[in-house]
Amino acid sequence: SGSSADKLEFFPMKNYKSYSLRRSRQIASGIVIFVKDTLIAEPLIKHTMTSSAFLEAIELRVWKNNIGFRISFIYNPPRNKPDLNSLIVDWNKHSIILGDFNAHSTRWGYDQNCPIGNLVEDFIDTNQIDFIENSKASPTFLSYGGSSSHPDLLLSHPRLTPLIKHDLIMAPGGAGHKILSVILSEPRLTKARRL
Repeated sequence: SGSSADKLEFFPMKNYKSYSLRRSRQIASGIVIFVKDTLIAEPLIKHTMTSSAFLEAIELRVWKNNIGFRISFIYNPPRNKPDLNSLIVDWNKHSIILGDFNAHSTRWGYDQNCPIGNLVEDFIDTNQIDFIENSKASPTFLSYGGSSSHPDLLLSHPRLTPLIKHDLIMAPGGAGHKILSVILSEPRLTKARRL
């Protein structure tokens, strides 16, 4: 995030295409996304910061094996109450949301909930949405001072959840947001057993 979204050359990655939502009015905003170059992807900007709404979101439509996946990437600044329902207008079994929610909740490792954490929990509980923890249930953000937290979340439609592998990659320089890695496995076809 931040200046990285303005200068994609900071993250050269072979065999990947890069997409970004350039930062808005504050230093910590902006979103950078990498997709394997063998996949077809089409970006759609959903939200940019305005004077009254601070949520940033970009959606990628990614096609794999003729299936269109809707993957939304968000940045929600601290203490901002986002309209999360705007992210699931066309929510379906091929939908994912991930990013920096800045939502403290005991469900993902904080000592207590904050109002935004309660809002995100309610969003998950009242919709067809699963929270997917990273494979090691480890913090997603490391500050230069040594503290850690878990502001970055991965949410998916329950039908897609079993196909997702979610890992973290250490941030360049060792501090800041870890890179969220999401791998979708192929659905397994099972043969019906004869009785």
